[in-house]
Amino acid sequence: MKYTIEGFNQAKAVELELCVADFIILRWFVDFSGTERMVKRLINEKEYYWVKYEGILEDLPILSITKDTLYRRLKGLVEKEVLEHVTVKEAGTFSFYRL
Repeated sequence: MKYTIEGFNQAKAVELELCVADFIILRWFVDFSGTERMVKRLINEKEYYWVKYEGILEDLPILSITKDTLYRRLKGLVEKEVLEHVTVKEAGTFSFYRL
């Protein structure tokens, strides 16, 4: 078995029942969070990153998924403890994530 896919441990991903789309989303998150374009926020002494669902869909048209499907995929990654999520309601509703 190839050890990594998109820089992530394939055996652990199989154990967590992640799919290739999850890998692509995670790779986007890791790559984008390292840029100045990503909005960062300190919440409960942890650094989170604002994820605009439409932005992911625009950057990753290869996924061919809807905004709702993307939301469910991210929610699944949170449930599997791959990501952490916080919703911030200040002049709108914003989803922040961290690995």
